[in-house]
Amino acid sequence: MDLSAILHDRTLVVNVVASVGLFLAVFGLRAAALRYVRSQEFPSDEDRVRWHVRLRNLALMVTIVLLIVIWAQELRTLALSAIAIAAAIVIATKELILCISGGIFRATTDAYTVGDRIEVSGQRGDVQSYGLMATKLFEIGPNNQKTGRSIAIPHSVLLSEPVLNESIMESFVLHTIRIPLVEETDWEAAEEDLLASAREVTAPFLDDARAAMGEASDRYGLLRWSPEPRTTLRIPEAGKIEVLVRLPTPINEKGVTEQAVIRRYLEKRTSRLRSG
Repeated sequence: MDLSAILHDRTLVVNVVASVGLFLAVFGLRAAALRYVRSQEFPSDEDRVRWHVRLRNLALMVTIVLLIVIWAQELRTLALSAIAIAAAIVIATKELILCISGGIFRATTDAYTVGDRIEVSGQRGDVQSYGLMATKLFEIGPNNQKTGRSIAIPHSVLLSEPVLNESIMESFVLHTIRIPLVEETDWEAAEEDLLASAREVTAPFLDDARAAMGEASDRYGLLRWSPEPRTTLRIPEAGKIEVLVRLPTPINEKGVTEQAVIRRYLEKRTSRLRSG
């Protein structure tokens, strides 16, 4: 089809003009909305980033939906005349479709938002931003310290892997510390020292943790649970014992709290051995 034939195709010309107008209108409105957001005062930078992300995602989704509406007739004609090609495209873009589906899943379930600390598919970190296709995290290492690296997680993972959100209580989380022992160790004394260490370290913020967990229980309609440190025992294999202590900790200070408990526990164990 030559240029003159295209120009005489009224429907095609109207669709092209409508598409151009759509792009100009949507991106003009988005720019105005972003300027308005920048001019407002927010309680924190994370709230400002959340609004930036929401506006970008909304503009993208509105553009896609309206383009589909504008070109609906042409898309139907293309689909009816090219079923085999469409099937091949679906197979070739399977991962892309899964990412979009995962993005819809994240949006509809409100699984997490900017600033939340999450773990998915073995990757753990603070949510930096998210779009239709992927989520970016500031990585948190195994020692509960920031690594300085950023991780991009494709949303296709959300359809096959559970998402662990540690920020449900916003400011506190329950953390478990494992202390391995050999069978010959006086495990009763070790359990006593570990529990005492956990109580001493958490005493300054235990009341705040109790209040935060109570609010979370009321908000989500859950039974109230106690944040006081508790110990349990495990036998992972013959000849070995593990003492576990569950304790509350500020969500961004898990590593600091764990180190404080372990150091205090080791001090008590050393003092007990010397006095014994």
